Amino acid sequence: MELLRHSFWIQAYLFWHAAALVTAEYIPPLEQSFYFDWNAPGQPYPIPVTAQCEVIHITWGRGTATGPNPTAPYYLQVYTSAFLVPFVISVGNVLQYDWAVPFYPGTLYQICMFDKNGHTGGCQDVYTVIPSNGSPSCANVTFPSPLDVEATVENGPLSQFGWIEQCTDIALMPQNGKPPYTMTIAPSLHPPFNITGDGTKPLNWTVSLSWASSFFVSVVDSAGSVWSNGLLHSAAGRSNACLAGVSVSPRRKDVVGIAIGAGFGGLGVGLVVGLLGTLGFSRRRSKKTGSTGSQLALRGSRPHTPQGFATDSLHHTTHSANNRVANARSGSEYYIEPFVMPPRSATSSTQADPVGTSASTPLLAPESTTQADEHGRMRSKVYVVHHDNGRAPVTVYAQEGTSVVELPPGYPGDATEPSRSLHSSGYDALDEGSASSARARSENITGRTEVSGQTEPSVLQRSRRPGQIFKP
Repeated sequence: MELLRHSFWIQAYLFWHAAALVTAEYIPPLEQSFYFDWNAPGQPYPIPVTAQCEVIHITWGRGTATGPNPTAPYYLQVYTSAFLVPFVISVGNVLQYDWAVPFYPGTLYQICMFDKNGHTGGCQDVYTVIPSNGSPSCANVTFPSPLDVEATVENGPLSQFGWIEQCTDIALMPQNGKPPYTMTIAPSLHPPFNITGDGTKPLNWTVSLSWASSFFVSVVDSAGSVWSNGLLHSAAGRSNACLAGVSVSPRRKDVVGIAIGAGFGGLGVGLVVGLLGTLGFSRRRSKKTGSTGSQLALRGSRPHTPQGFATDSLHHTTHSANNRVANARSGSEYYIEPFVMPPRSATSSTQADPVGTSASTPLLAPESTTQADEHGRMRSKVYVVHHDNGRAPVTVYAQEGTSVVELPPGYPGDATEPSRSLHSSGYDALDEGSASSARARSENITGRTEVSGQTEPSVLQRSRRPGQIFKP
């Protein structure tokens, strides 16, 4: 259930992210504040050609424009196919201006006009420069400071003379300059579009022009550095819904496909994450289980080597006791007396010493450690250590498969009772297949005494004495 919940949120995020990428935001063109042209008097139709260094007479006026009132000074913004910067020419406070076209033959150029507040007079048609009949002579234009811009479209980098599909985006990302930045889209015979940004993300414009419309695109920063590209054209796209003049999602089929892909992708990511989490949890759990099993397996690979068993048990007991003492002194209310086996006496040197004596006494492996009962089965001994002074934890030393029956500890004064002499030290010895009854334990103890032919070693007869209680 948790996996499905995470998968749902992943799918929802991918779906809305994909939908946001393909949603076209409609941006209206600027309102036109005045009109301008350079048509020859008496010419019924404009001819979009200009000879090199030919002087064109440009005039402008308010006319029937409904935009904001224009305010001088006025500026010409000239786009060309030969350069990646537009040329800005100040024409002053007049309403007419003569300008000699200085570009080489074959150059395409387009002129737009603005007043000092950025109100526009629109853009004229694209003109072509043709060779002059005489020797051309005119002043060159001044190049502005160039701006570095990264331009991309849906299928890759933006080309200078590309055809961009309708209702797809052009993204311009300034690489230098000073914000804010203004992106201008200048279609032929149409008011321009303006988009402003701070440079933290690309300036996006959705191509909302009819098929085969020509346009230039440019960017200017606050310091006057400029960049331009064109001549571009609007190509037939998979949808023309953006031409309706509202913000729409133009590529609905693409959105559905992306949403379906996002759904399957989210489900796949959720399954992979769930499988990895389950695998990691299983490995961690198996490591814990293996660690616990290794601590409980007392020499399971060598069940008939009492000497090694006694050595490991004594070493483990000493370190465990020291750790419990440190923990009790640091944060516990009780002090647990560490258990260390006392040294063997001379009379019990030939007896079975299951745990060991001291660090300086060598450990023996007597033959009586594992004995055979009347049915020929092997017996393995179990040792239970009861700790005194409050809540008494129990330490058990046994091999796998051995039944353990816990008996209460003995105290000083109980050693005089012959029936409890063996249990006064807190030790129990049981065979592997014995029942949990008291008679079976008594027979086991008696049988072991008869086999040895001697009394029990002093290790098993020693009484436990309570130690001093330490409180934090």
